[in-house]
Amino acid sequence: MSDVPVVPDAPKNLINLSLLFVPGVYIVLFLAAAVNVLIGLGLIYLVLFFANATNRLPVGILFLLAIGVLYGVYAVLKGLVRTVIRKPSFEPALSVDLSKEAKLKTFIESLCSMMGTGMPESVILHSGPAFFVQQGKLKVFNGTVKGRVLAISFPLLNELTVNELRAILAHEFAHFTGRDTVYSSFVLPVYSGTIESMKEMNAVMRGTSNSDSAIASLPLILPYKGLELYLLLFHKLNMKLSRIREQRADTIAALTCGSKSFSSSLSKVVSLSGVFEGASREHILSGIKENRVFVNYYATFQKDVLPNATDHVKACEKKALEQNEGEYDSHCSLRTRIEYVPNVPEKYSDEEKALTLLADPEDYGKTLTEGYTQYIAVMNGYVRNPKNK
Repeated sequence: MSDVPVVPDAPKNLINLSLLFVPGVYIVLFLAAAVNVLIGLGLIYLVLFFANATNRLPVGILFLLAIGVLYGVYAVLKGLVRTVIRKPSFEPALSVDLSKEAKLKTFIESLCSMMGTGMPESVILHSGPAFFVQQGKLKVFNGTVKGRVLAISFPLLNELTVNELRAILAHEFAHFTGRDTVYSSFVLPVYSGTIESMKEMNAVMRGTSNSDSAIASLPLILPYKGLELYLLLFHKLNMKLSRIREQRADTIAALTCGSKSFSSSLSKVVSLSGVFEGASREHILSGIKENRVFVNYYATFQKDVLPNATDHVKACEKKALEQNEGEYDSHCSLRTRIEYVPNVPEKYSDEEKALTLLADPEDYGKTLTEGYTQYIAVMNGYVRNPKNK
């Protein structure tokens, strides 16, 4: 671990360069539409030229080329709309009424005050092993949350101490202090809109083995490749920026709470996440197939699954420690993250389970089990038209 407790500066140059992606994407989308039209018109002209020379007018080919041009323009327009109008995404989570959760509210308020950031407008308990913050609207099992949202993993609360939970939340709140959520809410919708345009174009280009599809896709090939290259360059830059932002949040968390609690919380989240995701999906799907429903899967996981998964947990941690981050990864590897945090003494001695911060964890466990079972069933094609999506 580093001996110098220094918070990394915000990478202003990279942030400014990334923000240029927003106006840049509109230019690229406009050029993609223009090139699509020009290529299509050029191909139509060539077909008409040869038709005039042979006295044969291939109406079908002209029609397909026109379809390709129109579809390309439609794809770009749909992508532009998506950059402005963004539907709230869904997370398998439960919104928490903090007025009924005095201990949790006090815990979060104290940490926010210490870090100089405002309270999140919404707190949700996630049915999976996910901790995150975001800014904007989000659909959950019991409605829609908005504003600055904090997600806390419910299944990991019984394995984390209050010390460790504080370190994790300090990392998440560091994203608020660094305005990372504002950056994400500004840039990512535009990024999503560009991907939407590419998906629409790809819908035509996927069937190039069919002669009709191949003809219709001709005007789309160059615009599609241009968007693909632009997104690849931005994604590379964005992931580099993301790793720097994560390193900054890691350092702040260690300085706020202590390096031991931060490192142990990070290792637990990484190693337990894979175990819970694999086991819960397998067990809940088996229950659905056998017409058997869990009342509180989280209690079952804690009592029956985890005690027999010690080797699996260790294997997950070992694998994570051996991995190296790639150029397009949003986070550094676990080993790198543990190594670069500053060596800071522990600031707190709260070793009780983080689950004790909740007034009635059993009730949350039952409610989340019901929603999570429905979610897994839908994701695996067992249910149509889910009410929570």
